[in-house]
Amino acid sequence: MDEFTIDLTRCVFCGLCEEVCPRAAIFMTANYELSTFDKQDLILTKEWLIANQVHAHKELKAR
Repeated sequence: MDEFTIDLTRCVFCGLCEEVCPRAAIFMTANYELSTFDKQDLILTKEWLIANQVHAHKELKAR
């Protein structure tokens, strides 16, 4: 896969993608502060997701 992005501007945060993900690679977090002046900040790339996965996994373990 050459390119993978998640566009949070199109997400309604319903959690359906999390439920059907066969490898538990998609999961909801408690991050809700998404205000930004630049719409590009709400488009998550594969590189951004890889760089931030450590923080997300720590948050999941704390639940």
